[in-house]
Amino acid sequence: MSMDQYFQEFLQVEADKHNLSKAEREVLVLALEGNDIAGIAEQLQVKDSAIRQRLSAVYQKFQIDGKGPVKFAKLRQFLLSQYQKHQAQNTASMSSPSVNFGEDHIYARQDWDEAPDVTIFYGRIEELATLKQWIVKDKCRLVVILSIMGGIGKNTLSAQLAKQIQNEFECVIWRSLHYAPPIQELLTDLLHSLLHQEETNIPKDIGGQISLLIEYLSQHRCLLLLNDVETVLPSSQLVRHYPQEYDGYGELLKRLGESNHNSCLVLTSREKPIEIADLAGETLPVRELYLRGLHPDDAKTFILPIKNFAVSDQNLLELIELYEGNPLALEIVVKTINKTFKGDFNNFSKHNLSLINNIINEFLESFENIYELEKNIIYSLAVNNQAVSLADLQASLVFAVDLSELHTSLNVLLQQLLIVEQDNTRVAKFTLSNRVKKYITNQFIAKSLNQIGHQKYLEGDFISAKCSLVWSLRFNSDVAAAHYNLGSTYEKLQELDRACFHYEMAKQYKSRAADAAINNLARLEIINGNSAIAIDLLLQILDRVQDTLVKYALYKNLGWAYLQQNEYTYAQNHLGKAIELDSSRPDAYYLLAQVQEALGDKKSALIVWEKGLKNDSRNKKQKKAPWRVPELDVWQSQAYQHLNLIL
Repeated sequence: MSMDQYFQEFLQVEADKHNLSKAEREVLVLALEGNDIAGIAEQLQVKDSAIRQRLSAVYQKFQIDGKGPVKFAKLRQFLLSQYQKHQAQNTASMSSPSVNFGEDHIYARQDWDEAPDVTIFYGRIEELATLKQWIVKDKCRLVVILSIMGGIGKNTLSAQLAKQIQNEFECVIWRSLHYAPPIQELLTDLLHSLLHQEETNIPKDIGGQISLLIEYLSQHRCLLLLNDVETVLPSSQLVRHYPQEYDGYGELLKRLGESNHNSCLVLTSREKPIEIADLAGETLPVRELYLRGLHPDDAKTFILPIKNFAVSDQNLLELIELYEGNPLALEIVVKTINKTFKGDFNNFSKHNLSLINNIINEFLESFENIYELEKNIIYSLAVNNQAVSLADLQASLVFAVDLSELHTSLNVLLQQLLIVEQDNTRVAKFTLSNRVKKYITNQFIAKSLNQIGHQKYLEGDFISAKCSLVWSLRFNSDVAAAHYNLGSTYEKLQELDRACFHYEMAKQYKSRAADAAINNLARLEIINGNSAIAIDLLLQILDRVQDTLVKYALYKNLGWAYLQQNEYTYAQNHLGKAIELDSSRPDAYYLLAQVQEALGDKKSALIVWEKGLKNDSRNKKQKKAPWRVPELDVWQSQAYQHLNLIL
């Protein structure tokens, strides 16, 4: 739907005022009409990248900051504000129709940002009725929609709720916390959006900003919606306090829950915010709604329109029950059945992971207790991926074995139902049972994805690494190496809580990855100044570790932790052991030089600083590697300073 004549004239004036080119104004108009980048590119017959460049130029000329879709929301709000001022100054324009951007009517005090499209919405009648009662009738000031399950529809429900009750409020603001914005960034954004027509000095401190927000929410009836709140909450398992940049979120939720204001804040989260745990109650102004899967009837309504999907009522109910009415899971599964299994539900059912979890667990227990030959038979059959004769199986094994021994092992596997014999052919053939075939396939896929993820990590492509490693763990959540590699990847992405979570998962296994994960957890504790905790972690595994690289890292980090505690003798001893294990690495030398500096032996320290630099420059790949730990660059810089060299 196009914009009215009055607004187009106003927009032309603004475009000229901000020196927009014709191409830039054209893109801006199409964006304001509700077109996305791909749609604009198609209309103008140019590449998506050209549209992004033009929009970037528009943001720069209008001096709009922020990230992603937030930028466009801010620009839209700015133009609306300016247009209203323009209308107020021009009597003739006062009677002009309201501005319409795209399909939805945009009010001055509505900012939907990245809210999901709820044009098509299924079910949730009871949940919507409950939420409306709480917010509209009972005047609740804080409502939390909770569900541990991902894809259950929390954000979609909150968007539908907001659309249905928007007329009850003077303003509606939607914000996603998916990218975990620091609290100051969120508060500033909210205050600018609410106060864009008023001249006010926004306080610099978080407490003052929250006070100003509450003052506004007390004077005006507003609906604020914050989604994916779990991204800024502390991990209940690993940390007790918010990360520094998110610390103010606790104060914000607590004060909005306790203060007697006139508005409502709606949160969606996988975890319950600890600050409001004591505030919520059935008759209190703070309430919680635990969201479950879709009702079977609603799930049917959701599934049946999906193209080319036909299934009996019984199988459909089985599918809904299997995935607990989770809309996202059901959509993915139905599309998988259509694409991979050509709509054959029974075939899909045989391969579905959820149906064979218990069988896999039983198989794992038996697989640990069978002999090496039996394992090789299983892997050989998995590689062949089809029934093979006895002769072909014997030829495919990685080591020679006589037929009598092979027969014995095959009988063992047949008795345990790990393989099956096809006796409907002239020659007996063997293949894996379906349950084992699925397990082995998942093992191979998980291993391959872990290797791909690790390689992407080494190349510095941490986003791709994260994607591969997450999928690796979806195929097999018991891969310690994938947990460790994902932890390392999250560390590079500065998502330290998630990094610690996967390090904690990896350390449950008795493997090299577990030892490396414990070492990294200790390293993070040292960085945070918790040397005593780090020492305790490292000493617990020091004696059992055999891998030279991991052992080196343990001694190096022990030396670092003792240095932090001013225990210079212990630090010196452990760093010396690290260097004995591997004298080609620079970090133990850098730390040892700091120990000798602290002991007053500056002459020896200079010699060790120099050895560290030589090793650092010798290993040029490590020096340039994106996965290089940041503290190494700090120590390298210190070495140059002590040796009076130019970095």
